[in-house]
Order: sequence, then C-alpha cells, then structure tokens
Amino acid sequence: MTTPPHGTHSHGSASAPAPAPASGTELALLLEAAPWALAAMIGTLRDAAADPLDAVLTAHPRRTAVLEAAGLVGRDGDAFTVDPLLQIADPATARSAAAARLSALRSATRRVQGDPWVAVEQDPRDRVARDPDLLPVP
Repeated sequence: MTTPPHGTHSHGSASAPAPAPASGTELALLLEAAPWALAAMIGTLRDAAADPLDAVLTAHPRRTAVLEAAGLVGRDGDAFTVDPLLQIADPATARSAAAARLSALRSATRRVQGDPWVAVEQDPRDRVARDPDLLPVP
C-alpha cells in the first residue's frame, strides 16, 4: 500500500489548477453519491482500527469500489494507493473518529426526516450530536 506524497491526494496534485465550478446537475450527482462515500469511509476507518487497511480493503470489495469511485483509493495491480484521510495512526483515535462521523451522518439523516431532537435523544450513541447548533429553532 502506498500513500500519495504529503500535500497531494490520490485524485490530484497540490499544484494542479482548481477545477471549474460544478453545474447544478454535477453538484446534484456529487451530493447523491456523498452519503455512500461517507458510509464506505466510516466503515473502512472503523474496521482498519482493528485490522490492516490492505486486509480491510481486500475483504470488502464493494465498499472499496465506492472508495475508488470517490477517489480515496486507487489500485495498481493488487496494491492499493490510499488517500491520507484513510491512514490510521492510532486505532483508538480511528474508532472515535469513525463513531463521530457516523453520529453526524445519523443526525443529518434524522434532521431531514423530521424531528431531529427527539431522534437524537432516543439513541444514546448520538450524544455527540447534542450540539446546540443542531437543535430545532423554537
């Protein structure tokens, strides 16, 4: 497994020109794919806290394909090239980061569904989501 040089990502270099602004259709497609990419990233971070990242990517080919489509993972034969975002320095921190991201995703989903405060209160795993900015305005 390799990681792109510091300051670059697997999907471009730090010196590359900024991409043109996305059209409404492109932005809609990007937003539609974002929850799947975020879920794949969260699951990968969670699993990589316990097992080597290469093993996690190999064990979950569908999830890895989503990460590839998002530009976070590349392949060179059987080897993976991963974005630094997926690098796990400390397993405890990785588990905590994955849990916080999952909590934020749950909160956003509940907010769209209706009454976010009641839903957050009912799920003790989402204590992180009790941010005053997430409360409904009276």
